[in-house]
This record gives sequence, structure tokens and C-alpha cells, in this order.
Amino acid sequence: ALKEAYGFDIKPGDNAYDFLEKLDPKEANDWKEVYSKALSGEIVKFEKEFLINTLYIYTSFSIHPIWVNKQVIGLSCFALDITKQKQADTLLRKSEQNYRLLASQLQLEHDRLIEAQAVSKVGSWETELPDLTVTWSEETYRIFETDPGSFLPSHPGFLEFIHPDDRQKVDVAFVSSMDKHASNTIEHRIVTAKGVEKYII
Repeated sequence: ALKEAYGFDIKPGDNAYDFLEKLDPKEANDWKEVYSKALSGEIVKFEKEFLINTLYIYTSFSIHPIWVNKQVIGLSCFALDITKQKQADTLLRKSEQNYRLLASQLQLEHDRLIEAQAVSKVGSWETELPDLTVTWSEETYRIFETDPGSFLPSHPGFLEFIHPDDRQKVDVAFVSSMDKHASNTIEHRIVTAKGVEKYII
């Protein structure tokens, strides 16, 4: 790692301060501070970024004091290339940022849809065909005058709100739309949870 980053290597027996003289002053001072801390008995760990042939290389350094008879007689230095890890972390952060942005956009569109439905008095719902589980929009709850916290919509439950004289034609239209895989428009009456009769399409 040192050879790739600085263009030279430190071999066993070499004087670390000879290596520092080959660096620019700021880089040399940074390393001197690291060595000073380690020689005082502190384990020093840090990461550095290097630009090598237009590519950024990331290296993790760990400097450990060597103790003999309660005295530091030298340093043990380890360097690990963590470039792939850093690149993976960067991609993960970008992915998380994109996810948060998408979630924010979806929430904005959702809020706009709720506002538009409230203004135009238009509700919407989705029905899961396997079990006829139904999901209502907020405006649909308002139209049927039900409480989202206590009422669980379902297709049979929806039919209970249909005016008795219109119930059969609504159910026929629903079954027909599933068989034909096409939309179906029908005007009919409902009786809300509060007993109010309304005409809806």
C-alpha cells in the first residue's frame, strides 16, 4: 500500500524518519504526529485517500506500539486497501439517497392525489381478486362517511352500502369488469354509514 501510494516501500530495518524526508512537509508532519502518538503508547488507526493514476485509492492504517518491559521500543504498522469497501459504501449511500428521493416524490404525489380527490369529491379503491380485499382512499371513506380507524373495507362490506334496489346491478357490473378485464362505469345509489343517501358513479 505504501509503495503504491508513495512510490517507495519501507523494508525491515529501515528508518521511518528517512521515509518521511521524501514526503512533502504537510504529509511528513501528519505522519510525525501519528508516530509520536504511537510511540507514547497509543494505538493509532486512521484512513487515507490517495490519487494514483487518476484513480482514488483508500487505505486503512493501524499503528501499534511494541512494548518490552513496559517501554515502547518500536512500532508495528499495518496497511489495508479498503478501496472496494469505500466504493461499495458510496454506492450504498447513493442508493439510499435515491430511495429517499423517490419516497419523497411518491409521498408528494400521494398528497396531491388526496388533495385533488378531496376537492373534486372523487374517491378511489383497489380490490385484490384472490380474497376481494379492498383498499379505500381517504376521500372514499369520506364519501361513505366511515371511520378509517374502525371500518375495514371489503367487497361484501361495500355491497352493504349499495341501495337495495341497485345492489344487484352493481355486483353484476363488478363481475363483468373482472371477466372482460375492462373498466365499467355505472351510476347507482349508496346509503352511507350515517344513513345519508347519495348518488355516485
